[in-house]
Amino acid sequence: MAFNFGGVSPTATPEPTNASRRRRSWAGRLADRRLCPVAVADLLGLATQDVAEAMRGAGSTRPVSLFQANAWIVGAETAPGWLVLILNIADLHDPGRASLVAAHQRRMYALHQDVWEAFGTGQKIKGTERVAIAARIAFESLSEFASTRGNISRLGPNELAALAWAGIDPSDKSTWFVADPDDSEIVWFPTADDAF
Repeated sequence: MAFNFGGVSPTATPEPTNASRRRRSWAGRLADRRLCPVAVADLLGLATQDVAEAMRGAGSTRPVSLFQANAWIVGAETAPGWLVLILNIADLHDPGRASLVAAHQRRMYALHQDVWEAFGTGQKIKGTERVAIAARIAFESLSEFASTRGNISRLGPNELAALAWAGIDPSDKSTWFVADPDDSEIVWFPTADDAF
């Protein structure tokens, strides 16, 4: 006697139910958001899913920080190839998006100038974006300081103020540690005794 399984083999994988589809899509969205947070996708003017798919396609497994996205938009750092591709596609589909990105670039440049001037005048730095920019300036100043092998005369007053803001004393080598604003890892700059 033959059984009728409705044209489906009894060993075939059953079709997923709506509940399992929702779970899978929810898990996929969480994975996308871990790789590219919503704030980063909003800043880039792209969908979180699109950014995460492009990152996975390029083999990038490190989450994108808001600071990195700002640097890519302003042009302070070169954007990775996977991002350039999806930004170009997005610009083709929505020409108004390019003007929003340009407005954001102008705003971030103005904020950078404000922070730079605040270091020069000794003003306090307030606000999340300004603190992030100040951290980047301090990190770059420490990089410059380390590249000159501890020669303080090669730094300007604003760079010295940025180092002081970050708690770095050029004469005290034990303070030559700093957290990289891009990935929050501790970065150690070698002293003259260690590597030069």
